[in-house]
Amino acid sequence: MKVRISATIDNEYSTRCVFGGEGEWPFVEPGAGVQDLPRATVEAMLADADYNSDLRAQTIGPDDMPLPIYNAYMALKKQLTLLLAEDAAVTA
Repeated sequence: MKVRISATIDNEYSTRCVFGGEGEWPFVEPGAGVQDLPRATVEAMLADADYNSDLRAQTIGPDDMPLPIYNAYMALKKQLTLLLAEDAAVTA
């Protein structure tokens, strides 16, 4: 599945040490751009983006999550949701 990873999300993954293939995190190649990823990785990324774009779990502000990072997670969530829905329609 082709996923576009923004520079903001790439930096977040690097800073948070997620999606490096260690422990429960699947591997996502570092760097912004389009990557071809397996469905399981896309689903894990969606779960992470869903949590990080949930206003019940996050506080937006200068001392918490900056608005541009929140917006990047929202955009990623939208992209991945559409991608998975399209894939489900094709495979059904």
